[in-house]
Amino acid sequence: MKSLSRTALPHEELLGSCLADVSRAFYLSMRILPLEVRVPIGAAYLLARAADTLADNPALQPTERLQDLNAWAQIISSQEPASEYQSCWEHWASYGRRQAVRKGLTAGEVRLLERLPQVYTLYQSLDPYAKQQVALVVETLIKGMQLDLSYFPGAFRTLEQIEDYTYLVAGCVGQFWSRITSHYLRAISPSDLPLMEAWGVEFGKALQYVNILRDLPRDLTNGRAYIPGLGLERVVGDGQGSLDIYKERLYPWVERALEHFYWAWRYIQKTPWRAYWLRLATIWPVAIGLGTLYKLVASPQWPSFQARIKVSRRWVYLMMGCTLLIAWSNWALELGFQLLAGRILIQVERALAAEAKSLPGAQEALLQLAPT
Repeated sequence: MKSLSRTALPHEELLGSCLADVSRAFYLSMRILPLEVRVPIGAAYLLARAADTLADNPALQPTERLQDLNAWAQIISSQEPASEYQSCWEHWASYGRRQAVRKGLTAGEVRLLERLPQVYTLYQSLDPYAKQQVALVVETLIKGMQLDLSYFPGAFRTLEQIEDYTYLVAGCVGQFWSRITSHYLRAISPSDLPLMEAWGVEFGKALQYVNILRDLPRDLTNGRAYIPGLGLERVVGDGQGSLDIYKERLYPWVERALEHFYWAWRYIQKTPWRAYWLRLATIWPVAIGLGTLYKLVASPQWPSFQARIKVSRRWVYLMMGCTLLIAWSNWALELGFQLLAGRILIQVERALAAEAKSLPGAQEALLQLAPT
């Protein structure tokens, strides 16, 4: 087993409270990962989260945000020490403090921008393989952010567009995770790595589909319609009114998300049970994703510009306690997956049946909208 412990100790704050402040859900998995993979995965997350904060700068036009993103990407691809970019660190830290006053950023995001030199130094301290893989995944994630800024406002029109997008902003992380855990923990054998990379892509896409379905009203307000073929471009940038007419048309996309989740579950089952904490770190985001998907389809308020739906903290803690007991068992995990997925599908079928009763032929029309 390869060790990265020498690089981790000086950066405990970055991988601890700083990371927790900008992603509480991801931090749940991060804190239980073995140190050998926690450092490169944490470094990659902080680099990407900083890029996302720059991309969402509410004070700048999209073209100016692209300039900041491009500058950040160039810094990451360079081999220069952090001292060479002092003017950039000061510029972004100053921006963060100004946005804090205007409440445009969270306290965690401001803190992250103030610590960009330390984040960059952490990345530079990684061994050559980890550094190469971190650079590759962050470069891909930034391409997704650049697509957001250059393509929108507007709407995706094809399935290929949304599939490519979900790879850029999430699926690539599954590849990265597989390579890092295979290299440092030997949790994935070299012969299984191509398969696990492919399933890892599906894993990431599943989680991103949940984000797209959950955040659809907010994204529409911001001029972004990711789901094609529903006529959502008519309400891009609106932020008001009702989205009820689109609800039944969204159910086939819930089913597409479940298709991706199936491969995510296979990914977990393929992870050896002896890698208990690694397994658990992958179980939690899938369980939260499925729980969120159920909350969406079961809520009469979804989709709505007024309501933001998510699982409760109590549900998360209960789920964590249950999975601590069953993480080693493929049989128990399969049962849990079938229960969650089954509840989601039952809700979808009930909604489609109700729509078919109220509007003859509606169910068939909706099913024709299902992605293939």
